[in-house]
Amino acid sequence: MLFSPALCALACLVAGAAPVRALAQAASGGITVTITPELPSPPATPTPPHLIISTDGEYVLDLRSRLAWPRCAEGMRWTGNTCIGQRMLFQYADALELAAARSQSEGVRWRLPRVAELRHLVEKYGKPPGLHPGLFPKSPTELHWTSTPSIQHSTGNQYDYSNISQGRTGEGGSRLSPLLGWALDTRTGEATSDLPKTTPLALRLVRSLD
Repeated sequence: MLFSPALCALACLVAGAAPVRALAQAASGGITVTITPELPSPPATPTPPHLIISTDGEYVLDLRSRLAWPRCAEGMRWTGNTCIGQRMLFQYADALELAAARSQSEGVRWRLPRVAELRHLVEKYGKPPGLHPGLFPKSPTELHWTSTPSIQHSTGNQYDYSNISQGRTGEGGSRLSPLLGWALDTRTGEATSDLPKTTPLALRLVRSLD
């Protein structure tokens, strides 16, 4: 017995199956019906309530941390609907220079984010993980520079004058490393504390709302 496409689709819906698309073709001796299941679109990840978009659409405002984030990574440009262009890579010193130049140009203090601040934006259980695509469209999912200093721990002799002169006593000590820095992977939220500052990485600056 032959069924019309509409009847077949209705039967599938009554049976609790996924919605279908029915295509009918004229053929000699009857009708050939092709049923193609239509899979539902995955639900969009909800936007965190403390993150809102600025009036001009160019920034994401974190009302909890009182921070303003550009919606596009450095090197990309906001069009009013999305980010276009290619993200740029910066060595650590160049990233600091860019923040200083932008601060002087716009009259507000832009800076590199700390690890905890940037990690706060990462949705580890998003689909896909990373920065919210509705807030940060086309965001690069890779390591980004942060301003968190790298502290190197080492063991040492408390009677060694070089340890005392560097402020290290006891069995070990800690000191800031001028050659290494912290970077954060915006896809996973994992941070790296010993990355050479000459490494070219992506960058997203931040400023205070206050």
